[in-house]
Amino acid sequence: MNMLDVKMDKFSFASVISACAIKSSLELGEQVFGKAITLGLESDQIIYTSLVDFYCKCGIVEMGRKVFDGMIRTDEVSWNTMLMGYATNGYGIEALTLFNEMEYSGVRPSAITFNGVLSACDHCGLVEEGRNLFRTMKHEYDINPGIEHYSCMVDLFARAGCFGEAMYVIEEMPFQADAYM
Repeated sequence: MNMLDVKMDKFSFASVISACAIKSSLELGEQVFGKAITLGLESDQIIYTSLVDFYCKCGIVEMGRKVFDGMIRTDEVSWNTMLMGYATNGYGIEALTLFNEMEYSGVRPSAITFNGVLSACDHCGLVEEGRNLFRTMKHEYDINPGIEHYSCMVDLFARAGCFGEAMYVIEEMPFQADAYM
């Protein structure tokens, strides 16, 4: 982009950093962030959130958390990004802890948040925690679970050998089970 004399803004940098994450190009992603710093964008929330995502997708979750903790301001997107980073890398307990921190900080969880934390429970075998979060989602936050939430619960129960509960969830959900469930 520099060779084409194109001005990059925070959205351009965030997109390039995300592309580096998809390709797991750690060195290039860090170089792009370095360029953002030289342009004075280092404290931008969008850049920081893309950097959290970048490190988590590269498997360097601890660095993602360090960047997250260094953010001046966080929002639902940045919290969800870190939460999904933990979930996809198998850090179930850390995802639950972060979820509690998110609630404590006053950021209201969304359906996306619950997708991340239920996924973390699923991948780490945290059956009771997943069951409680699914209930919390519906009753405390009045969020109607989508098929992705039900799918997490079915998978969680099935992996834990709770086949009766898995079947109950399938029978009670307001959707038709799809091939991925």
